[in-house]
Amino acid sequence: VFSRSGTRWHLQSRITNPGGVGSNGFGASVAIAGTIIAVGRPDPDNFDMHAAFVYVRSGTSKWRLQSKLLPPPYQGAFGSSVAVYNAKKQHPLVFVGDPDDVYSDGYVLVFVHSGGNWHRELKLASKPVNSGFGFSLAISGPRLLIGAPDAMRKLCGTAYEFIRSGKGWREREKMANPGCSTNDEFGYSMAISGRTALIGAPGKNHNAGQAYYQAPLP
Repeated sequence: VFSRSGTRWHLQSRITNPGGVGSNGFGASVAIAGTIIAVGRPDPDNFDMHAAFVYVRSGTSKWRLQSKLLPPPYQGAFGSSVAVYNAKKQHPLVFVGDPDDVYSDGYVLVFVHSGGNWHRELKLASKPVNSGFGFSLAISGPRLLIGAPDAMRKLCGTAYEFIRSGKGWREREKMANPGCSTNDEFGYSMAISGRTALIGAPGKNHNAGQAYYQAPLP
């Protein structure tokens, strides 16, 4: 964790794998919002399973482990992506993606912090099969973007916008790959700020890569 001080970024803290030594990908995905950090660990090993971890700031420079979020049994790559929603006067949310689930072909779990604990609130499931739904996540206010870089024919890829509706989330728009071609992987990475989305397609132009700027969102 780095913090800005003056004109430079300084190392504030180092968060290590709570499971200790193991090839399980701790840090494969990270997200932060205010005083909450989420870290994904999508690769199970012989000692522990895939998971996501929630940390909260303690004092000015320390981060303490608050919760370990687990998937349903026998899932694929839970923790490949994470996102954090932490707005005033609302319960904090953590989103965790699993693009390789063998039962639903990708999903995103939404966890809510309420009553001092994190609870699984709902599941956002993949629409097409074998799409990689949940490979990437981004959130800004009431808008959640979910990447599915393996969707459509020949890994063309697509992205979905979900909007908060009450306590749930509903799909509002599908953002298709402009000029789809083989192995584009549109939706491999993404970012959002307000009504502006940025979506990465690293396989575009014969793996030279390209990013797409989409605004304004509805």
